[in-house]
Amino acid sequence: MPNKKRKNKSFADGILEVKEGSSCTLYDEEGKLISKGNVKGCKDMPEGAEIPLGNWDLEVDQQIDAERFRSGQCFLKGNVQGVTPVVVDPYLGRHLRPHQREGLQFLFECVMGLREAGRFGAVLADDMGLGKTLQVITLIWTLLRQGPSGKPTVKRVIVVTPCSLTQNWADEIKKWLGNERIKALVLQAGPEAKGQVLDFKAGNVWKVMVASYETLRKHTEALAGCVDLLVCDEGHRLKAAAGSKTISALLALRCPRRILVTGTPLQNNLDEFFALVNFVNPDLLGSVGTFRRIFGEPISRSRDRNVTPEEVALGQQRSAELGRRVDAFMLRRTKEINAAYLPPLHSFVVFCPPSPLQVALYKQLVRSNMVTSLLTSSGGANEGSALACIMAMRKLCNHPDMLFVGDDMEASGVEADLHPLYPARYQLGQPQHSGKMQVLEGLLAAILGGKSGERAVVVSNSTKTLDRVSAMCDGHKWTTVRICGDVNAAKRQDIVTAFNRHNVGQVLLLSAKAGGAGLNLVGANRLILFDTDWNPATDLQAMARIWRDGQTRPCTIYRLLTTGAIDEKMYQRQLMKGELADTMEQTSMQKGPSFTREELRALFSLNTSTSCETAIIMQNSASGHDWQDVKGSMDDEPLKACVASGGCVLSLLEEWNLSQV
Repeated sequence: MPNKKRKNKSFADGILEVKEGSSCTLYDEEGKLISKGNVKGCKDMPEGAEIPLGNWDLEVDQQIDAERFRSGQCFLKGNVQGVTPVVVDPYLGRHLRPHQREGLQFLFECVMGLREAGRFGAVLADDMGLGKTLQVITLIWTLLRQGPSGKPTVKRVIVVTPCSLTQNWADEIKKWLGNERIKALVLQAGPEAKGQVLDFKAGNVWKVMVASYETLRKHTEALAGCVDLLVCDEGHRLKAAAGSKTISALLALRCPRRILVTGTPLQNNLDEFFALVNFVNPDLLGSVGTFRRIFGEPISRSRDRNVTPEEVALGQQRSAELGRRVDAFMLRRTKEINAAYLPPLHSFVVFCPPSPLQVALYKQLVRSNMVTSLLTSSGGANEGSALACIMAMRKLCNHPDMLFVGDDMEASGVEADLHPLYPARYQLGQPQHSGKMQVLEGLLAAILGGKSGERAVVVSNSTKTLDRVSAMCDGHKWTTVRICGDVNAAKRQDIVTAFNRHNVGQVLLLSAKAGGAGLNLVGANRLILFDTDWNPATDLQAMARIWRDGQTRPCTIYRLLTTGAIDEKMYQRQLMKGELADTMEQTSMQKGPSFTREELRALFSLNTSTSCETAIIMQNSASGHDWQDVKGSMDDEPLKACVASGGCVLSLLEEWNLSQV
């Protein structure tokens, strides 16, 4: 299609959509709108026919099936191919469960280019606890030993992972293969790294290198061109834009065979998801602009209130095509598979009534000038002020201590406004001032005081909250160990190993962000999630720490929420949007939570007239979540302690089916 306006006419391929015989829309190869107009009689024009449209002269090359246009296939390259068998070393094969064998087959097909010519990437997105590490180790060993020509497919492999998991990977490789088969070199952060890189490139001793993302970035230039397989663990770390330093460094290795391992492939939006898929298989979904035009925008429009039937149909077809193309290179199974191999798992949501002090402080916060201004101003809501108010409410739900300024004469803002409501001689660290802390105290007393010698993990997004929990445990002489962001990677693994061997600690205090990835805490079989994150994936990652391979006892998860406050409203938001991710239909392009004024008005309220508004909302919605009130049929002593502390206990029977959004 040459452009008539230009002196030196340019030619390009494009797609012409013809509706009702004369309405024409011209797109370029990446789905960008070029021109629109009416051209009579062009519906069934033969090959070679010429069509004038706006500033363009078009020549018909061929007609394509309408289904290819509606699905978006005509704007994308490639197609899905067939499969081939994998020969697995019996030394490892005897340990593989059926779903792990299927995963190995999938990975082999992808990295060998058997699913689509010229593509060698894969995303292993199994839920937490399904043995992704073992599947990858088996693939590495398979490729190091064999290939189509009778020679090894790969000679050198790099596994890149968060720093907290480097030693864990080395230990797992040794566990499954032993030193006599293969040795894994852990790339150090110090001056010895240069020598290690040279040893690895020589390839005589070390076939596998394990490195943290931060350390590997410093040595990609030296390693470029010598890596045959790149494995990125906790791959959702690469969700930033394609130009990020980490992605750029990994691409500089010039390794076409790439595997991305993650339990949460879709966390916030499709832009981040695109970055992951595009890293392992560039151009599978086109450019980011093409992706938004072909998939993001049509799918989003299909969910608008004033959507037309035609837009709904197009959005559904584009969604199906996105799923089809991604499914060819992404494998995801949910943790229900583990039910056949692990002890039973029970999950309970405990709604904790706020203490009188929390109620008084919360009401004052809702009436504060900052909140009033956000809800009544004629302009747009100030995002910074809104997040500050939300953060204050979240802190208050955990414990009033979080907002207490004491004798700080320079304190200002919300904390200073609330200070007059604290009682005289207010003492920090008192559980009775927090509804959730009272319930936690009763829970831990029942868990640790039982005859079975059970231990617990307490998870929070706030290290200051963990400080309060630690102080409460000290008061009861319950021993604690702790993993937070300030604990270095080597020490984290030592803490985990000792805890699982029953050598230290009755309670492990865990920061959700620091401990949500990869840690195996099977030494405990009770986990309490003290507060909720905006992203359900963060919560589910943390809750999956105890129900994993190696667990021998029935497991119970307790999620604590402050009734009627922002805690409960955040959880409701998780439930209501949780269905979208598994169908790849979460199309929000925003970064982090964003709210309309109506949503803020709902968030900035306190409902003290109910013991649990979530159950009522979910029962009246079409979400399909199955709730069960367990108060009248409890045989679990910690649950009885929850009720004795004032909590309302419900079991969300589909808790572990929630999407990883």
